[in-house]
Amino acid sequence: MLLSAPALGALVALLALLTTGHMRRQGRVVISCVFAYAIGLALLAVSQVFVVSFAILAVLGFLDGYSTVTRHSVVQMAAPPRMRGRVMANMGVITRGTGPLSEAQSGVLAGAIGPPATLLAGTMVLMLAALGTARFNRILWSFSRDGTSPATDDI
Repeated sequence: MLLSAPALGALVALLALLTTGHMRRQGRVVISCVFAYAIGLALLAVSQVFVVSFAILAVLGFLDGYSTVTRHSVVQMAAPPRMRGRVMANMGVITRGTGPLSEAQSGVLAGAIGPPATLLAGTMVLMLAALGTARFNRILWSFSRDGTSPATDDI
């Protein structure tokens, strides 16, 4: 049941994306979703109730799906048309290729300090990454496909 919760959340995210249409400030949405995802991980780390864990995992699936689709959209819009295929191929290699590495690291860390502490450590890294990106990548933070964002050369 717990393994199905993120898929349920991702399905809801897909429906939300399909029904809301055009959104402004996609860069801000991506960073906010990552920060909210980190908070969800922290809640999951301390949850001891099945229903609460299921709900948290569903929300995590929603946030992951919503931010992934939005992130891919931002990358495609920011890339020059002649480079979009190559950029998306590289993004796919990175996002799919780093998963097994992080899973191995998480497994080793969970064996050393326990699963809840590992989730909390991951939460801290994710929060710092989101805050650092929001602070130091102002172009991504203000990116919007409506033409109001600054130049996208530095994303």
